[in-house]
Amino acid sequence: MTAQRHPLTANRWSVEDEPEYGRIRLSRLHQLERARLGIETIARLVGNSALEPNASGASPFDPETVARLMGE
Repeated sequence: MTAQRHPLTANRWSVEDEPEYGRIRLSRLHQLERARLGIETIARLVGNSALEPNASGASPFDPETVARLMGE
């Protein structure tokens, strides 16, 4: 029985014959880099918010906002 192919469930990182030797398109690497930068930015926002009262006296993010930014 062969698995059904669907664009949202396809493993774009592998090749059927030899998955360990599959080629990766540069556009995919660029998407990974953009995701990494986005995660880094969110972590920096949350970290800066935690230190904000000491730095400028402003109130930090409320716990709900922090939870949503961190994906909880």
